[in-house]
Amino acid sequence: MAITLILCAALIIRLWPWFTRLFASSDAWLHLFICNQLKANKLRLPDENPQFILGGKTRYPPLYHYFMLLIPKRYRERYSFLLTVLFDMAVVGLILLLHHSGVIINSQVQ
Repeated sequence: MAITLILCAALIIRLWPWFTRLFASSDAWLHLFICNQLKANKLRLPDENPQFILGGKTRYPPLYHYFMLLIPKRYRERYSFLLTVLFDMAVVGLILLLHHSGVIINSQVQ
């Protein structure tokens, strides 16, 4: 029950800007760009991105982008804002499930 409430609260918090039309900054275009880079580089992240004004390295963990590559491009582009929310909910749910099952245990510092 508690896991369900936490997941629902997290989902509402993540979707709130979309329901209220308060479009805060979104990394959706960057995620789509990284997916295109992965496809172009045979599933490897490039070390540098010279296309960006400030240059620099890709700092996102790649697991989400590999997950996005499993989804056809037209759906990725259309529903990218929702995919980030669903992936976040899956991670939160997995952590809560592992904690509830005893795999992840709180440790207290003495």
